[in-house]
Amino acid sequence: MTRLTSTALTLGLIVIGLPAMAFAQDEMTIAILNNGKPVANVEVVDILNQGKPVGTTGATGQVTFDMNLLNYGKGETVEVWVKDCEDGKVQIVIARQGSDDPCADEDAQAGERCGCRRIGIFVWGGGPVTIDIGTRTVTQTRTDGAAGPGEDHSFADLQFGGMVDYSSFYQLEDTVCEQPGVASCEADGGVAGGGVYFDYRFGQSPFGLSFEGHYAKLDVEQTPTGGGAPTTYDVNSWQFQAMGVYNVGLSPRLGLFGRAGYAIMHNLADALSGSESESRSETGSRFVIGTGLHWPIGERWCARTNVDLTTGFDSNDADTNARLSFGVGYRIDRN
Repeated sequence: MTRLTSTALTLGLIVIGLPAMAFAQDEMTIAILNNGKPVANVEVVDILNQGKPVGTTGATGQVTFDMNLLNYGKGETVEVWVKDCEDGKVQIVIARQGSDDPCADEDAQAGERCGCRRIGIFVWGGGPVTIDIGTRTVTQTRTDGAAGPGEDHSFADLQFGGMVDYSSFYQLEDTVCEQPGVASCEADGGVAGGGVYFDYRFGQSPFGLSFEGHYAKLDVEQTPTGGGAPTTYDVNSWQFQAMGVYNVGLSPRLGLFGRAGYAIMHNLADALSGSESESRSETGSRFVIGTGLHWPIGERWCARTNVDLTTGFDSNDADTNARLSFGVGYRIDRN
């Protein structure tokens, strides 16, 4: 009897303890870094919990808290905001996806001069989260082996692909037609073309490099003064450019980028006048500046559209062009 009572008591304690054990295991760890270095004494605030802190980072830059005390469902997407105040105070604010600025009402009431910026998202209960307030990035080590849905998901570590484009060589006609000895002239102002690209990102930063090659075919026809056979030019225009890129995550699925750099222009022209023909070539460098949007397609593909201006800052530069491009590429993330 005593043995049965003892066994029943043991089983009862186990049954009672199981929920408590499960409850205790529902913890989440958030690490706060500043350009890769741990930051202590940073509060993590839950906007659903009346803006109360859920914990403060220690010397290792980490804070661990009980998920069951907060009103989020497992698997729910949670936004991360960084609150910066003029007095130097920094807070990490977590909020339900789609929330408005979580600091607006609080700042108005407290009279603080603070700014909030949404920098990323993570999956509630999906694994440890790392927030870098220096690089403004959010990454998550997912327990299910999937890639974490960082704010910069649109900006892949590596991506390469092809593109179609439309280029406006808006100074070409004036440059080749307004020449001595030319009575009449026609030149392509806008042409369709194609190209390839390769993008590289520096670590988890918003900075990267973009390399592109473009091709367009231009036609020019000149009729000389005083008559004679017209001269036609088939111009093969090649443009190779390298640019620095800065990315701003507008959402987990959309990034806005600005870029600037240099381009090498190489023109190879076949001239035909009557029965005579010859080939001419010219190479020069230009400055390129542009902007655009990029977004992922699934986990391995991406797309982007951009507008670039290539110029030599010369009104007589026939290579000056404005280009609208659309590209699709393959993306590779290092982690």
